[in-house]
Amino acid sequence: MPTASFSIQATLINPANFFVAALFDASNPNTVIQVKNPPPPYGSAFQVQFPNLIAKKAYIFELWESPNTTVSGIKINSYSF
Repeated sequence: MPTASFSIQATLINPANFFVAALFDASNPNTVIQVKNPPPPYGSAFQVQFPNLIAKKAYIFELWESPNTTVSGIKINSYSF
C-alpha cells in the first residue's frame, strides 16, 4: 500500500504549542484518517509519513498548530493530493 511522506519546515507561533499533521478523506473532508504528532523541538525540517493509503484515492493533508496534540487550533497549511 502507498505511503505519503511530507518534509515540513515550520515555526510555531506560540512555542508552547505542538504541530499536528492530519490526513483527511477528500471525498469526506470531515473524516480524519490519520493523525501524526511530530515530537518537539521544532525549528529544523521534520518528516511525517502516512502509511497504508489506498492508491488513486484523493486525500487532504493539513498541518495544524495546536495547544494540545489534537486536530485543533490554527491551520498552518493544507494540501490536496
